[in-house]
Amino acid sequence: MKATTSERLSARKAVPILLAAAVALAAAPEPRPTQTTTTVTTTTGSTGAVTTTTTTVAAAPAIRHVFVILMENHDWSEIYGNKRDAPFINGLLSDPEVAWASNYVGVTHPSEPNYLVLEAGDTFGVRNDRDPEDNSQTTHDHLAWLLDHARPPRVWRSYQEHIELHPCPISNHGLYAVRHNPVMYFTDVTHDRKYCADHVKPLAQMFEDLKSEKSSPAYAFITPDLYHDMHNQRAAGPWTWKSRIREGDDWLKETLPVIRRSDAYRSGVVMITWDESEGRGSPAIGMLMISPHAAHGEVRKRYDHYDLFRTIEAVLGVGPVGNARARRATVMNEFFKVPVPAAHGEPSAAANPGLKSEAPDPKQVRSNVGNETGRNGRSANETIR
Repeated sequence: MKATTSERLSARKAVPILLAAAVALAAAPEPRPTQTTTTVTTTTGSTGAVTTTTTTVAAAPAIRHVFVILMENHDWSEIYGNKRDAPFINGLLSDPEVAWASNYVGVTHPSEPNYLVLEAGDTFGVRNDRDPEDNSQTTHDHLAWLLDHARPPRVWRSYQEHIELHPCPISNHGLYAVRHNPVMYFTDVTHDRKYCADHVKPLAQMFEDLKSEKSSPAYAFITPDLYHDMHNQRAAGPWTWKSRIREGDDWLKETLPVIRRSDAYRSGVVMITWDESEGRGSPAIGMLMISPHAAHGEVRKRYDHYDLFRTIEAVLGVGPVGNARARRATVMNEFFKVPVPAAHGEPSAAANPGLKSEAPDPKQVRSNVGNETGRNGRSANETIR
């Protein structure tokens, strides 16, 4: 039976609609799996026999909140076992919700490029600590933009200590150092002062936001001031000085429990590390991952900031972006009870144990410091602070 003219026209109109629907379905992001255990049963039959095989598959952890805290300028050898100056950090190592890396290293020197890697997976050739006026980046390939444009959008915050009087602070103020606040180096954040001020908040705002999971951001980058991040030392009283490590340890003792008591923490992870080692080269700086989903214990595999950035992307379900080295980095699945799928199908350490991140070459790290010329023709070590 032949189709009528009207039927053929209707069929032709339906084709583009169906194609558009198929394209939209293919482009839609896969929903992030929840923390459940699924039982899959497969039945195969043959003449006279039926075999049933049951396999239990654990889904990826339902981590919806990531908190990153960056401390300053210390080797892990100065922290680990130092119960006089770092009693709180050392006490965390026996906590069943804490995994820690004893062979985690920074990327380079000085501070600023390490912070940029944790926001964008790239140093952008920066080898100094200059302000955004000199080192601004126009790319959208960084976490803040990815989260804004995720489907659905994810809320992010940069919580900075002591910026109450300076909304959207693109320069240093008192104990606030802009080089420790990496989102300020991206023009898509700073071009709109209101947008910037809505996302870059004083640290005190974090304590308000954590009062409910609904008001807690999906991603929070947390920077203590120059005393509390172990960078500077100050007097503890007449003729007495508190060590830089103890200053930061005390701050963590006050701040971390607030995060862990929040509803967001139950579906979250806190990542604590240092930006770079105390001196030249690339000795281990250590990293702690604190979460109900953490696999307790020490991880001795060599990791760096690129791997942590890749892990943050994977947990949040965005990316991957970054330079070639970032794309070779692996998701740090040894730290989780259940592996986290790599972002957009990128290979993970669990899926491909032979894939390793590139560890910093101490000779290359040393040769980069003070030998690279900045944008204005000045040596990179002129403004290292």
